[in-house]
Amino acid sequence: MLLAGLFALALRGLLLLSGFLATALLLPGALLAGVLSLLTRNLVLLLRHRGKLPC
Repeated sequence: MLLAGLFALALRGLLLLSGFLATALLLPGALLAGVLSLLTRNLVLLLRHRGKLPC
């Protein structure tokens, strides 16, 4: 009984660590996408303000 509890606890810990690892690997990509989106939006607003874009 004690062994099964320890095994379940270890499995839970591994799942938690793998979740943190996946988040750490995906976070830079999400940050990069956010920065690129922000830069694109600023460029479009600047071009609209100068009258270079038809929309």
